[in-house]
Amino acid sequence: MRLLGISIFVFVLFFTLSFSSESDEINIWLEQSHINKVIEFEKSLGNELEFLNMKVSLSKSIYPLVDNYKIEQPVIIQRSQTGFLPLSVEYFYSKEDSIIRYISYDWEREPFGNFFDKPKIWKEESKKLRKYNAEYDKIKSILVSKIGNPVSQDEKPVLVINRLDI
Repeated sequence: MRLLGISIFVFVLFFTLSFSSESDEINIWLEQSHINKVIEFEKSLGNELEFLNMKVSLSKSIYPLVDNYKIEQPVIIQRSQTGFLPLSVEYFYSKEDSIIRYISYDWEREPFGNFFDKPKIWKEESKKLRKYNAEYDKIKSILVSKIGNPVSQDEKPVLVINRLDI
């Protein structure tokens, strides 16, 4: 009986290690600090980073305090992919004092790619919904453990119709 228990444990351990090669760690910045400190943090992660130069703006619907500051173009970093989805981060900061005002973490394939290529990417990715749902649950679980439960959340998924499919 003891041998059976050890065999099951070894099998479960092997199964878990075989199918969870993706990292369960998500390095996120949680402090409102100077942009230089954030850049140091990103470089300290040891991954290959790509600094992107894109024109991106914030709207009031995303960041209600946007009119209170003169926001610089964000520092956009594409981290090397370690899990199922790539991660890009946008650090928006105020011009006067270089303090971080808003951070956006995006787990998306080619977030700054050619807009006209998006339908092809979405069609291809739509075949991987189970994997996306599992990744979403993993990311949510890690974020909840780091920053706590959300104040509000959707009760159930909302159907979104892509105009290109109509």
